[in-house]
Amino acid sequence: MGCDIHPYVEHRTKRIWHPSDIWVKDYRYNEKRKEFRIPCHCGIEHSRHYNWFAFLAGVRNGSWGERIPVLAEPRGLPEGCCPRIRGAAKSWGSDGHSHSYLTFGELEEGYKRHKDDRIGFYGALDDRNPSPELARWLEADEHSRSEPPGGYCASGSGAGYSFPRFRWHQRLSDLIGDTYSRWKDYLWGVSFEHGVPNDRENIRVVFWFDN
Repeated sequence: MGCDIHPYVEHRTKRIWHPSDIWVKDYRYNEKRKEFRIPCHCGIEHSRHYNWFAFLAGVRNGSWGERIPVLAEPRGLPEGCCPRIRGAAKSWGSDGHSHSYLTFGELEEGYKRHKDDRIGFYGALDDRNPSPELARWLEADEHSRSEPPGGYCASGSGAGYSFPRFRWHQRLSDLIGDTYSRWKDYLWGVSFEHGVPNDRENIRVVFWFDN
């Protein structure tokens, strides 16, 4: 079963945390309750991305290769979490798991610290006779080659395939850099829109997962 992330952003002013995203009234399930939600086209990036999930909280770590460095194991919902986000988390009940949070500063510093880490991956040939392009790629040292061309099956453990297996490495920035940039840009936008002082400490992302 697939795993998805539910990220929400909040900012702190005068010691109080406030929701930073755009929320709208949601009448889909109960017109009287007037619950709130974030429209699907708004909010911070929330695509299914297991390497990113692993980096944030160790969720699905090792699904597609060796384990990725983890910024912080799940911490639970943060102290002072705003009621709207706390209510959204509660609505998931037991289906929500690995609740956690990261400040803007923790995210930025962690990415800078690990972006050049090289992560090992495994694959197996689709056929015992690889294409000329893949054959040339296989001749290179496994520590110097990046993601292979087509004609292979990805493997999380490097085991369980009858065809020859191989290994390669990719920099963490190549795996998660695009998503990190979108998160960073969104948090910068929150800082400018709300005029948040010391934004590295006073902006954070609260998130959890479901599967």
